[in-house]
Amino acid sequence: MEEDDDLESTQGSIMHRKGKRGVIWGNAETSALIKVWGEVKIKYALSSLKRNYEIFEVISKELSKLGFHRSAEECRSKTKCLRKLYKQAVLHNNTSGSGRSKFL
Repeated sequence: MEEDDDLESTQGSIMHRKGKRGVIWGNAETSALIKVWGEVKIKYALSSLKRNYEIFEVISKELSKLGFHRSAEECRSKTKCLRKLYKQAVLHNNTSGSGRSKFL
C-alpha cells in the first residue's frame, strides 16, 4: 500500500491522516510557524516562562491571521518536534564520518 493512500486532502495544503494522529503540516504552514515562533517577543516569552500555554495561544492566533488555523496544543507539539529534528540534524552533522543531514 502506498503511503499516500492513507491521506485525504482537505482545504488547500492541509492533509488529514485517516485513523492516525493529527493533521499533517504543510510546508507553508511550517514556515509560517517558524516565522512566528522566531519573533523576538515570542522567543523572550518562551524563555522566561515555565508554563507557556498562553504563548502558544498567541502563536496560534498569529497563525490564524496568516490563514493557518491550528490550536495552541498543535503549535506546541510541532515546535517540540521541530526542535528535536533540528538537534538530531546538528548532532548528525557534527559526527565524524557521517554524511551531511538537512534540517527540513
